[in-house]
Amino acid sequence: MENTPLHIIEQPLAVYPEAGVPESSPPGAPAEELSGGSEELIKSDQVNGVLVLSLLDKIIGAVDQIQLTQAQLEERQAEMEGAVQSIQGELSKLSKAHATTSNTVSKLLEKVRKVSVNVKTVRGSLERQAGQIKKLEVNEAELLRRRNFKVMIYQPEKKPKTSSEHFTPKIVPFDLLPETVPFDLLPETMPEHPPFDLAPRTVPYYPQSGSPTNPEELTEAGGI
Repeated sequence: MENTPLHIIEQPLAVYPEAGVPESSPPGAPAEELSGGSEELIKSDQVNGVLVLSLLDKIIGAVDQIQLTQAQLEERQAEMEGAVQSIQGELSKLSKAHATTSNTVSKLLEKVRKVSVNVKTVRGSLERQAGQIKKLEVNEAELLRRRNFKVMIYQPEKKPKTSSEHFTPKIVPFDLLPETVPFDLLPETMPEHPPFDLAPRTVPYYPQSGSPTNPEELTEAGGI
């Protein structure tokens, strides 16, 4: 609102009769009384004009103050709008962060549930194993108390080797000499015992003095 200068134009005011003043002066009144009344009216009009001017000045000052206050309010409103926009941006960021956090928390809760289920299954299996171990300990204590605890070792029966397996020759390359044949390629041989002779052995004969030296005499003497 722009300040508009006020131009006051004073115009000659018509003389209005005041209350209690007769409209027409009686004939024969002196001219001095008329001149005095007109001067009083002019002075009162001047006072009223000054009052109006002062009131107008006050109104203009109030309007200026209102305009200044309105400008300050507009500035504050602009600042508030900027603050509100920044708060809205922060709230949008917080909402996004809350959404991501809720997703991560839901995933963590799902993992915790799975882990709890696995822990329950493992705990059940451990409890069953503990029960079995206790039963085994009780049985072991009972067996030790009775002294009937026996250890049986089972070994697979070995088949006896046949004679063909002992004397099966192994194939040796031609380029290997007997001296260079590996030990594990040598044929397995059984130790040969000398044949048992069932024929009677001759008893050694030691000649004595005066004994016959001919073969015929020896045979006659008991030699074979």
